[in-house]
Amino acid sequence: RVDFRFDLDQTSTGDLDALKDLLGRHPGDCDAVLYLTLPGRSETVLSLGPTFKVAATDDLLAAAERLFGGRVATLR
Repeated sequence: RVDFRFDLDQTSTGDLDALKDLLGRHPGDCDAVLYLTLPGRSETVLSLGPTFKVAATDDLLAAAERLFGGRVATLR
């Protein structure tokens, strides 16, 4: 499984659209899980389902880091 974590105070709708595009470029067999946090307030966890299964590769992790300017993805 690949977990993606975003702080909603610093995340735009465009970022989530970019994540969708990124996942589409790295199809595979691993579940993708999205963690959306409002620090000190709440966290929402979304399993993205079979449409967004990804390849758990270094290429995916590196592309996510380049796209979002930091480490947002981890392998579980």
